Amino acid sequence: MGGMTIMALAEQHPALFTERVAGVALIATSAGEVGSAGLSGALLSRRNPLTRGVGVLARVQPWLVETARRAAADVIWAITRSFAYGDRNVAPWLVDLVDQMIGTNAVDALTDFADTVGSHNRLAALPALAGCEVLVAAGDADRVIPASHSDVIAAELPDARLVKFPGSGHLPMLEQPAEMDEALADLIRRSAARVSPHGSRRRA
Repeated sequence: MGGMTIMALAEQHPALFTERVAGVALIATSAGEVGSAGLSGALLSRRNPLTRGVGVLARVQPWLVETARRAAADVIWAITRSFAYGDRNVAPWLVDLVDQMIGTNAVDALTDFADTVGSHNRLAALPALAGCEVLVAAGDADRVIPASHSDVIAAELPDARLVKFPGSGHLPMLEQPAEMDEALADLIRRSAARVSPHGSRRRA
């Protein structure tokens, strides 16, 4: 969602990316059509009666939905492992980390999120990033936002560095942290080279 937020900011305030921002990392994200296929397509569709029904019920009877959610904790954990990570043998504590982050959100907030992400379309905002150093990174086994979405972003920003992490899912920073750190360090080096040593207004 961080990458989507950056795109929305670029859409609303493109001058920031000329005057203030030297580098941008877009990791496992999409410029649009997030819900076009697969599980994401089913869950993010505004026509999905289950998603809409759960959202309404969460507002009317939140205790009932939260009770059911706790009862289904093991199933939700297994789904998280399957879709967040590319490696089915990922360490359980890494699954716990993501499961806990998701679990802290109220159910109605998650259904509102589905509506927002389903309507996300920021392809036209990408040219505002063209004056920055850009890293576009994705796991090639991402089942949440397939790596093809990163290909679309990179095609709109031909000077960006596109990095794919073999076997990684939606969280390459957790599955391949050393490789991700190196990609980010390279972005910082490239961004720093854009900043004038004589007090430029641009900030890395």
